[in-house]
Amino acid sequence: RDDNDAGWRKKFFRDASASIRFSTYDLQAMSWSAPKDLSLPPGNAADIRVVPSSYLDSSQPPALTLWTAASNTYYWRSFSKDGSGWADGDWSRFALNLAAQQQWSPVSDLFASDQRSPYVRDDGNRRLKAVSENQIVLGGTSNPDDELLGLINFRIGHPYAFLRGSDGNVNLKDIEGGFDPGRDGFFGHGHGFLHGVARRETAG
Repeated sequence: RDDNDAGWRKKFFRDASASIRFSTYDLQAMSWSAPKDLSLPPGNAADIRVVPSSYLDSSQPPALTLWTAASNTYYWRSFSKDGSGWADGDWSRFALNLAAQQQWSPVSDLFASDQRSPYVRDDGNRRLKAVSENQIVLGGTSNPDDELLGLINFRIGHPYAFLRGSDGNVNLKDIEGGFDPGRDGFFGHGHGFLHGVARRETAG
């Protein structure tokens, strides 16, 4: 990124109260700013899970995906253009419309986010999968016991996930198709253009 988006170099963290805070890196001073608070959607702060959204387009401000467990509501909210805080609007404006998914094949939990597509658990078979607004996504990874460690985007926009199985081994899989892309597929698609990684946030 160039100096025009210097205000988007941020780190996020949560304190003992489970609130979200962020710091911005100052390129001139080469230091991090004092932490600032970010508001949370309605609900108990300790029950709200937060993950960064990975991006293919570095010209866009950073964004977070949030999940409120009590209401099973998902939100996707970006920063303002100047990077000083959230984009303007009430939280209801940023709620993801997953009504079709929830009626057909309910999902819950939150592990990562590929732009506006959160990675969740299927409540029926407990498999990991990415869901999108106004769509119904079936399937998921072949092993419901897999732990999602992080996801990675290639510039062509095809996400893969790092998954740790019950045997402790870590594999790279197409989380939507549930298969290993293999060495040829990995290097053929990626070719060194590994761009964004979103990791699951852990409190404390």
